[in-house]
Amino acid sequence: MSNISGDETPGQKATKILLVEDSFANRDMLTRRLTRRGFTVCSAADGATGVAMSVSELPDLILMDVALGEMDGWQATRLIKADARTQGIPIIALTAHALASDREHSIEVGCADFDTKPVDLSRLLGKIEGSLARAAQTADSNHRDSDALQEHLKGVKSMSKLDPVAALTGSVRDFRELQGTDLMARVGSFYEWQELRRQSSLWPYSRATQEAPLSVCTALDDNGQQFTGLNFGTQDYLALSSHPAIKEVAKAVIDEYGVHSAGSSALAGNTKYSLVLEQTISDFLQLEHTTLYPTGWAAGYGVIKALVRPTDHIVMDGLAHACLQEGAYSATSNVHLHGHLNLESVRRHLRRVRAKDTTNGILVVTESLFSMDSDTPDLRTLQSLCDEYDATLLVDVAHDLGAMGPGGRGFIGGQDMLGKVDIVMGSFSKTFASNGGFVASNSPAVKQYLKYYGCTATFSNALSPVQAATVTKAFDIIKSEEGLRLRTVLRQRIEEMREALTQAGLQHTGNPSPIVPVRVGDEALARLVSRRLPALEVIANLVEYPAVAKGDARLRLQMMPTHSLENVRMLASRLRTAIDHAQIEHVRHRAAITGVTRSVATDTAAAQAA
Repeated sequence: MSNISGDETPGQKATKILLVEDSFANRDMLTRRLTRRGFTVCSAADGATGVAMSVSELPDLILMDVALGEMDGWQATRLIKADARTQGIPIIALTAHALASDREHSIEVGCADFDTKPVDLSRLLGKIEGSLARAAQTADSNHRDSDALQEHLKGVKSMSKLDPVAALTGSVRDFRELQGTDLMARVGSFYEWQELRRQSSLWPYSRATQEAPLSVCTALDDNGQQFTGLNFGTQDYLALSSHPAIKEVAKAVIDEYGVHSAGSSALAGNTKYSLVLEQTISDFLQLEHTTLYPTGWAAGYGVIKALVRPTDHIVMDGLAHACLQEGAYSATSNVHLHGHLNLESVRRHLRRVRAKDTTNGILVVTESLFSMDSDTPDLRTLQSLCDEYDATLLVDVAHDLGAMGPGGRGFIGGQDMLGKVDIVMGSFSKTFASNGGFVASNSPAVKQYLKYYGCTATFSNALSPVQAATVTKAFDIIKSEEGLRLRTVLRQRIEEMREALTQAGLQHTGNPSPIVPVRVGDEALARLVSRRLPALEVIANLVEYPAVAKGDARLRLQMMPTHSLENVRMLASRLRTAIDHAQIEHVRHRAAITGVTRSVATDTAAAQAA
């Protein structure tokens, strides 16, 4: 930081100034100079504390250094201006560079003025006087747009007391390895933590839609509270679940067959519709043999559990879906997780395994589109590595098949790998308007083996005739001109969403796909953001640790072609509002945590001294 210097000329007295500056020397010097001129000065050493003190101190003016640490001055200013209690406080941005971009940025975030460092005190005092005069004039004239103010404050509820610390900390991972002899009683700790979050409206899971999951729909939260909102939380990538042709087929098959397969596919649970669906999938993927499963999870778990034995090896992307990881660890202890999308890491694992074991199998497991990060591997290179090291490649196509790629054939089609991947598994629940899953390969032996050794199919009832028929109809739509149109509109909405998020200053990740992850970061902040969404009429899913890395919580937006451009723009604006206001609460939470920590440290030191 640059040192503060300047002439000491008389200035006009203000009631209170909040100085946010991370350099102690600069903070001390400017505080003393302003105090000598009659100002009351309070100070903060970082952006988060500055935001909190803007509420607790309610100063007449804020001097904001923009080059702070974790939360810079621009972000702190945005948060202060987003809070109805502090939005009228004039802020003067202080920067070490007289750049036009800094001046423009200060205007953009709502600063009253802009000054450079080292500070010329007489110039700064003039800007303080001018900013205070303009603020007073604005308050007196009261020319705010009432409708705009109400829209800005929509969904912002007063937080007069802090949320319980436990409701904003911890994760479901904490309750996975429970201790105690009473199997039922020991899960009580999870329920208590969940209930604490629920009572604070910080448990955004297990919602129930009250109507078809369209682009706008009504839902109940876990507390039974009803709300209606823009729906970006549904896995229905082509919006086929309410397609008239799909519903017509379902009704007709119910009239013909009833609603139940009434048996395992290993026995008498197959139907004429399931046989047609198997052939449809094989033709679509150019793989000759397909086995159906009752769910996508069952397909992922079942194929690994059936094919892999305890002496075999699995080389798997560290971010692979839970069904794949659960299947892997249930089949063998020889599970080798490689770096996400890291081909060299795959090669190292394969080389190391084959150097020690030339007699057992290796299954390499990946996804064509990873649902938390919206990214995809190089499938051709992965298959080549498998061929080189005598391994077998399994690709999960749950999130892109039908919704992306040439003819709806996903990244396997887009990378010209149709019919060339050893084993393909997928789910119908994302694009094909039904539960269910499948495994496809060019081996008739694999198909038959999975039917009798893939426990999740062998010992479960088969897909119902209604499910099989509706999925087949979904394939017909996907292969048609209508399917092409739906994918084109979907891709357009995805691009518009990513652009709208960027314009709102929000960070989205990955490649364009029906999944648009919006990074929030800290789990506590993400929970606070998610809590505000129902009041802002938004349905979106919070994803937090351990589903993603700690400190990398996000909202996972899921797109449909039925979303309009207006829906997209409204969502981006509402997310910006939710995040801005939640960050104010988050600052208070962090201050409380810091206070507790300091109190404990003080008590400990006192006890040791005694």
